[in-house]
Amino acid sequence: MNTKKCPSCESNVDTALMICGACGWQFSSPTLSATSSATLAGRVQTLARGVTRPNWICSDACQLAVLVRDKSGSMKGQKARDASGASLDLVKVLADQSNKDGFYCAVVDFDSTARIIHPGTKATELVREMTELKPGFHAGKTNITDGLAKAREIVTGFTPVDTRKPLRPIVLLFSDGGHNVGKRPDAIATSLKANADLICIAFGNRADEDDLRQWASPNLFTRCTSGAELRKFFAVVGATMQATRARGINATQALASLQVP
Repeated sequence: MNTKKCPSCESNVDTALMICGACGWQFSSPTLSATSSATLAGRVQTLARGVTRPNWICSDACQLAVLVRDKSGSMKGQKARDASGASLDLVKVLADQSNKDGFYCAVVDFDSTARIIHPGTKATELVREMTELKPGFHAGKTNITDGLAKAREIVTGFTPVDTRKPLRPIVLLFSDGGHNVGKRPDAIATSLKANADLICIAFGNRADEDDLRQWASPNLFTRCTSGAELRKFFAVVGATMQATRARGINATQALASLQVP
């Protein structure tokens, strides 16, 4: 079997297929030979005969979003208020009754170490309990590795409370600086991306854009220079997650194609 590499989760995918069975990434339409066309038709027929379908095409799906928030001293003041507002805005969108309780949210805050503030909780419940971002008074350190490690812990341990099939989780990391304590996040970011889509946001004018871009999933890096831009970006992410979950598909490709106004 000839394979191609999925740009999202790096799984090997049959070149005759247009969708990654592991994460739902949609490839551009291939030019099929007679042989590959027959192979694809056979696989579709097999799926129609009752083979268990991947989670990403489940019509009744749920999805987890994990916020990983920088709370180092440089985030204090207006940045923290903006970040808190943007975080709550996202949870509110996901908690909307039109989503039929289909979203879970979790929150991890980090400075020199990371702490799980809210484990995976239904968005409709978390919206009433959301904790504001509370940076320390001192500059402190920025341990992105520990923040992502806690996010991975949440993602790998996530189990819905009902029978809905979970879509690929979304992790949103934002920082106004750069990792500066402990082991670099390269390995943990790679590990996390095997099970989730990682959005990295450079918040403000001093964030380490190069590193954040490297750690993000393909095309899931952005820069928000102000609180208004962060809130706008989170609103677009929330709306995208709503639309894709309603269709029972992963948000991977839709998020990678975002055009934020």
